[in-house]
Amino acid sequence: RAALGDTPQALRDLSISLDNLGQVSQDLGELEAARGAYAESLQLRRQLRAALGDTPQALRDLSVSLNNLGQVSQDLGELEAARGAYAESLQLRRQLRAALGDTPQALRDLSVSLFFFSLIEAKSGHPEHALEFAHEAHTLWQRLATALPGHPGIARELAGASAWAQALGDAIAAAGNNPPP
Repeated sequence: RAALGDTPQALRDLSISLDNLGQVSQDLGELEAARGAYAESLQLRRQLRAALGDTPQALRDLSVSLNNLGQVSQDLGELEAARGAYAESLQLRRQLRAALGDTPQALRDLSVSLFFFSLIEAKSGHPEHALEFAHEAHTLWQRLATALPGHPGIARELAGASAWAQALGDAIAAAGNNPPP
């Protein structure tokens, strides 16, 4: 970094490396180290957004860092911190979809953020809200499956989204609540 300065490319490359370090640390169960790497990456990505504006790459990169921080916060049992990170990421991904339209990347990214938000809502004791987000994610995966038939990754994600929405609906019904239509 010292040799290249704080050019946008150098900062983005460093943030990607920090995300990779965070992922390895998280995989090894070193959650505090992962949080530190993800937090530093997030700081760099906020700096890039401030410098570059709301470019699609800056917004997407920022949303990835927020999801990473949300995941490690969730793993640490810090549900409100995770919820805040996921909520900001979800807002950015909705913004990207509005700007870019229903591209496969925009739909996929939004569905991932909806899934993460659904998980945290369920863990936070809000199964009805979780189900709303799960249904929205499922709908996006269905659109992707229709647009890209036979894509194995999309088929797998659609099956997972279906199973998650069904499990939430079953849990709500078992608890005596009525799921939203």
